[in-house]
Amino acid sequence: MALVGMARDLAPADLKAVRTGISAELRRLYCDVLREEIPGRMAELLKQLDEPTEASPGGQDTDDA
Repeated sequence: MALVGMARDLAPADLKAVRTGISAELRRLYCDVLREEIPGRMAELLKQLDEPTEASPGGQDTDDA
């Protein structure tokens, strides 16, 4: 393991192996999260974000929130 400030002479193949190992470990850690169902309210909000919005004249939103 290289310490901060030390030279890192890693070959491209070594870097690819490191990236592959990190991505595999992240997938293993978070695979359960990917399988969880999105809560209904969150799904509705995401659906609303995908819908096209109508632009008001002048390019400003009409919401007065």
